[in-house]
Amino acid sequence: MCLALLGASIAGGCGIPQFSFLAAPELQDSIPLPPAVTFSHDPSNDVDGFRGYEIYYKFYGSENAQTSFANDRASVEAAGPQNATTILRQRGFYRVFAEGSSDIPAIEIGASERALEFDVLIEFQFDAGGEPARATWDATGPESQELVRDQSIFGPSDGEPGFAAADLVPDAHEDVPASSEIGQSGTIDMAVVILSYGIDFDIFSQVYSQPVVVDQLLRIAYQ
Repeated sequence: MCLALLGASIAGGCGIPQFSFLAAPELQDSIPLPPAVTFSHDPSNDVDGFRGYEIYYKFYGSENAQTSFANDRASVEAAGPQNATTILRQRGFYRVFAEGSSDIPAIEIGASERALEFDVLIEFQFDAGGEPARATWDATGPESQELVRDQSIFGPSDGEPGFAAADLVPDAHEDVPASSEIGQSGTIDMAVVILSYGIDFDIFSQVYSQPVVVDQLLRIAYQ
């Protein structure tokens, strides 16, 4: 009897779906303020189906932020690759988009980069303010991708709101807590989740790695 393990590649023809395994990114560092995350690419993802990295985010009101984050983290980490994005949505997380695109993934890694060791730095805000969030890495040469918030929740007149302070307006968009929930600190707590992303060409299905929840809340300034 053939057994298929969800999340792992299995050789042989059992007449049942086979699922590709993707290694999760490895978290290297996180800085609450100015908010930034660094993670490492795993060269074992040097497979045709690997496409890059998906990023999810969630803002919290000031009251009980740490407790809510701990509960979210436990649920997301328990979900596993097969249910991760469903659980993320259910827990109120939103997807990061590449600026000017609705394609998946938000951070695309090229075929010539997949087998190499490199780190990806995501900077959500900058000291000068107003600059777009961006991911940068250097595998075969310097690469950069500007990042914006979940464009599926915005209309055509909204443009492409990102993570700059001027883009974060309480009560204006569904992903930002109401002003009554934020308090007077001038910052909003944000959780970040990173997943490797690819396509299983045997069954033409999206494949994700185990979700990696950044180990602490980041601090996002708002206007």
